[in-house]
Amino acid sequence: MIRTTTLVTGAFVFAVAGANAQTVSIGSNPQDSHAYAVGAGVIFGWSAYTVPFMFVVAPELLLHGPLWLISETAVTAIIGVWLVSAGFVGYFSQHLSNAYRLLFVIAGAAMMLPASAVTFGLWTDIGGAGLAMLLILWEKLVKRRC
Repeated sequence: MIRTTTLVTGAFVFAVAGANAQTVSIGSNPQDSHAYAVGAGVIFGWSAYTVPFMFVVAPELLLHGPLWLISETAVTAIIGVWLVSAGFVGYFSQHLSNAYRLLFVIAGAAMMLPASAVTFGLWTDIGGAGLAMLLILWEKLVKRRC
């Protein structure tokens, strides 16, 4: 089972890496276009690269296990990917400062770590969810003042 999952994960990762390749526009500076393509690939392609590895360490994402654990793992993984993406892009309900971007990435990464992967996984989910709620409430209060 693990060999099949690893092979499928590896094939998926290479397919995503190939789809992220950007072409250089004719008549533009190749160095600028390459830097933009690499930046866009990191910002938008990171989740397609990391989520298949989560399948290996958390079989609940492949719907193996009790329903409550499948639900908890899927919900926290989706919210975690959303928070990390907001941190990478730098926008939530408004533009984020570098400190808020880092906090969004930390909260999302804590929530993405599957609870069954490590012994303290439930605590990382709780800590990430608490930090995420504080960040979202703070963003709503700041946006309401503006």
